[in-house]
Amino acid sequence: MQFRKTALTASIIASLALVGCGGSSDNGSNGGSETPPTATQGQFIDAAVEGIYYVSQPSGKKGFTDRDGNYEFDANDTITFFLGGENGLRIGKVGARSIVSPFEATGNYQKAVNLARILQTMGNTTSTHITLPQSVIAPSASMIGALNNVSLHDMDSADDLKTELGGNDWISEDQALVHLNNSLKDLERGSNELLADWQRGTGKYLRTIDSSLSAKSNADSLEQFNVHADKVLDDAIFEETRGKKTMNLLLNESELLILKGSNDTTLTGSLAAQYLTCLGRGDEAEVIKNQDGSSRVDCNGIEMVDADIADAYKLGDSFSYALLNPQAELDADEAESWDEVKDFGPLYSCLADKTCSENSLTGFSITTYDDSDDQDGSAVQTDVLNTSYDAVSGVYTEVKKRTIENGVYAGRISHSLGFAYLVDAPTSERYVDFKGTWNAVATKPGCDVVAKSTYVFDSAGVTLMGEEFGSGCVLDELNETATYADLADMDYWWFTTNGAGNESKATLTQLNSTIRWCDIDQGEPDTGYCNNGADVKFNRWEYAPAGANWDQGILNRRTLNSDGSVSSTISMYKG
Repeated sequence: MQFRKTALTASIIASLALVGCGGSSDNGSNGGSETPPTATQGQFIDAAVEGIYYVSQPSGKKGFTDRDGNYEFDANDTITFFLGGENGLRIGKVGARSIVSPFEATGNYQKAVNLARILQTMGNTTSTHITLPQSVIAPSASMIGALNNVSLHDMDSADDLKTELGGNDWISEDQALVHLNNSLKDLERGSNELLADWQRGTGKYLRTIDSSLSAKSNADSLEQFNVHADKVLDDAIFEETRGKKTMNLLLNESELLILKGSNDTTLTGSLAAQYLTCLGRGDEAEVIKNQDGSSRVDCNGIEMVDADIADAYKLGDSFSYALLNPQAELDADEAESWDEVKDFGPLYSCLADKTCSENSLTGFSITTYDDSDDQDGSAVQTDVLNTSYDAVSGVYTEVKKRTIENGVYAGRISHSLGFAYLVDAPTSERYVDFKGTWNAVATKPGCDVVAKSTYVFDSAGVTLMGEEFGSGCVLDELNETATYADLADMDYWWFTTNGAGNESKATLTQLNSTIRWCDIDQGEPDTGYCNNGADVKFNRWEYAPAGANWDQGILNRRTLNSDGSVSSTISMYKG
């Protein structure tokens, strides 16, 4: 296995001009506070945002961020941010930290950029401050309804909010990125105290996981969402659809050891469907690298083509499998010199230099570089990358948008999400335990109401109480129970998959996945492959861990139609 190169051939864009954000320019530092926050204060920066509501738990501190974006917390608190107060749009939840940007608040590239577009458009925006309007700070019932309808993945869901704000168009993604870059590029976003275990020579085990979320062939093409688990398929083939890029690393002094079983290579698109088709026949599938850098699938030694793909593995234009390539799994440990890995990004750079801290692991950059082995300019790509380290959860997070500038896949745009965290041993894992009470809020496009419910998880399963959407926008009473096995047969696919004693638990990999599943009640007939697709659903799960036990984050689920549009959403949080 060889790490993908990220040696920079063009420096970080450090001086983008501020354009299109409206308003004038204040004097002062980029997004900074005239009065630095105390140890129990943090700042919400895009630049400093005034008027975001926050609740810090368990301390109970709450209120609106002030002109410098300050919010208050106690050590080890988790902080939840809202637009429009506690009944408005729940933005996200983070561990106690000195600086929060839209990226930390949402844990997702598209959600972060869309939040920035909304904040910069609705507020009185300058290069150093954003002041939200009174109509959002003290919202009317119609404003609350509009805020509740917003899904930050999709700006179309914010049409009602735009109307409430007066109808002005949202600023563009590029304009929002310029403003974010100017606000974050020179900002210290955490403590400089060294993280003792996150350094070379500690002998610690570090796990990295990477999830490819979506891609499109060019800026004007249809976005395809990557499917990471397929419950419609037979059990054996379902297991082939599970798994994401995972690297297990040992932090030795003399070298970085990449451990046996690590795998950082995926199959997507028609190649993945061809691969599954071959396995579904009971045949032997092999991935072959072509001379031009592309790949093909051979089935029993014969090259497959798209016409060979069985109907069971055709996901439509809006979805694509993202499978681990089993042939790329390391069958023995491999050593990389620290000099070689220093250019692989901020995580590896600070590990090699023994400089990892909350601040060095937290940053924002727009970078163009050559990813070719020969560094000959043949594989140029641009990354918009935000990295952050959460001191409470001990998790490092990367959110990324990548654009391929040339080569075989020129114009391709992809979104990914990555995590890194320490583990006790290569075979050990950390989990989110669902036991406890979760609050849930469900929305449907075009509905002015939300459905609120509680999920009480115990050792046997879950009890659901409250409201759910019935036909259209009608709310029905919800009072049901389900075992973990019942939930695993639906889109809560992770339950019961992590071994004895872990029935109620999920990994970060599992909680950041798209699942295809069959929505047929027990006892109802199935003519095959979920009634030939008639009862198929796609659900996209996203979770950013918060709190020492990782269970204080917000779990988001989007149910997607076959064209990728959203049919419903639900947000769940422990409390």
